[in-house]
Amino acid sequence: MKEKIKTICIVAGSSGGHILPGIAYAAKLRQCGQARVICITTKKDLDRKIVAQHDWVIHCPLAIKNFPGLRLRLLPWSCSFVWAIIKSFYYLTRYRVNSVMSMGGYISLPVWCASKMLFKNFEAYELNVVPGKAIKTLARLRVVIRGCFEQTKRYLPARTKFVLSSYPIRFNSTHKKSSAQAREMLQIPLDRFVICVVGGSQGSTFLNTLMGKITEKFSGSTFFDKSALFIIHQTGSDAVAEIQAMYQNAGIDALVASYFEQIENVLQAADCVVSRSGAGVLAELDYFKCKAALLPLYSSETMHQYDNALQYVMRKPDQYALFDQRVVERDPQTLYQWFEKVYANKKS
Repeated sequence: MKEKIKTICIVAGSSGGHILPGIAYAAKLRQCGQARVICITTKKDLDRKIVAQHDWVIHCPLAIKNFPGLRLRLLPWSCSFVWAIIKSFYYLTRYRVNSVMSMGGYISLPVWCASKMLFKNFEAYELNVVPGKAIKTLARLRVVIRGCFEQTKRYLPARTKFVLSSYPIRFNSTHKKSSAQAREMLQIPLDRFVICVVGGSQGSTFLNTLMGKITEKFSGSTFFDKSALFIIHQTGSDAVAEIQAMYQNAGIDALVASYFEQIENVLQAADCVVSRSGAGVLAELDYFKCKAALLPLYSSETMHQYDNALQYVMRKPDQYALFDQRVVERDPQTLYQWFEKVYANKKS
């Protein structure tokens, strides 16, 4: 008798930081026999593009907005939420889903409702130290929460079913290579001091601007030999030409792209990395043992990147340095001095 194909449903959306670890989690399950994967995301173009890169994943878009919190908008939101439940019910039944794994976000809630009606197993992954509102809601609904940090339990209800789990990274041992091998693939001379700048899957306007200030310091420096520098910069979709021209005018060789498909080569080619502090990029920096300057996103709404970065800095202070965006924005000298220190250590 032919064995039935099991199907896993991944629920994620709005950023590569949610979708990519979800797909990585599903890829490992495929190796264990759950051969079919569907991915329920929002209808954003970014979500569609990321899922399209994995031809073994069936994309199931879902229209859902965050809870408005305003009475005037509550009725249309409620209607769209009910429709999202119906659409989720359709996806789960059409593809005969066996289990659901949510990576967080409001998109998880209608899928949870549909899975409950169909008696499907539903779990959720919290990738950050501090859980989001959707994960907290799912925890109250007695959903099993998998977390990458022991500290996450402190932010969840006392009766939460919490399972400490490793971050579902998309790489394995076959992706590891020496710095020389990575540089050869990227055509970067072996004797260069290579700085890599990554702002996540969508780039970072702040890091782009900051590197403009750092480049000015490189140009006026007697410590750095510009001919010995090489910068790899992931800019986001709207800044490639501007950043490329910036380095060219400064006389610094650079490899600039909106997004690097093979980020593993970029990270392993670098002597040091300047990065935001999303859970995904931190896990990848750690996996490839990159020396990194961490500049968490600071906003009035969230400090979750700071909480993530702090855990890594506390565990490995020799590998990571934590910088406050507000301080570096006013005066980038502290980051420039960190580059000097790393450069001096390489030359010694």
